[in-house]
Amino acid sequence: MIGFVCLSAVFVISIVIGDREVDEAAFRNSFVDELRKQVGKTYVWGGEGFAGVDCSGLPRRAFRIACWKRGFLDLNPGLWRLAIQNWAFDASASAMKEEYRGETRNLGVEAASISTLNSNKVAPGDLAVTENGIHMLAYLGENRWIQADPGRGLVIIEDARTSENHWLNTPVEFLSWSILAK
Repeated sequence: MIGFVCLSAVFVISIVIGDREVDEAAFRNSFVDELRKQVGKTYVWGGEGFAGVDCSGLPRRAFRIACWKRGFLDLNPGLWRLAIQNWAFDASASAMKEEYRGETRNLGVEAASISTLNSNKVAPGDLAVTENGIHMLAYLGENRWIQADPGRGLVIIEDARTSENHWLNTPVEFLSWSILAK
């Protein structure tokens, strides 16, 4: 009953208030903060919840939480709808690389791998998906990347300049969430 009341309130408020422009800097900060809160969480293939996350579930979960929080803080119901759509239409790393449902955009950044990337070409909150589409990571800033690493079985942060992790030396494509890729 409480859930129904909350969803009804969100619906009514979204009609009354209408969408607003997304504050890119505030959203990026919220997204990166939510990513960091996942450190140490268990890797679970297909996971996007409390039990654990996989490589695409990590940024998708953080994105949804950031959408809800920024939506309330900025009175922007458009972000609430984005969170609901993101949850309703699951997407793998491969699908996100292919810009599934327009949620992500390829940045067109050229680099052989994350470890060879000029970090000035990406911003905190941007994403990297391996060329074969089987794994993804998110950029936190200062050459640090977060991932749900299947080999280690948990969410970790690593420095691309010093880490030996093979995902940082794998060919990737760089993406951003569409609401941030303007």
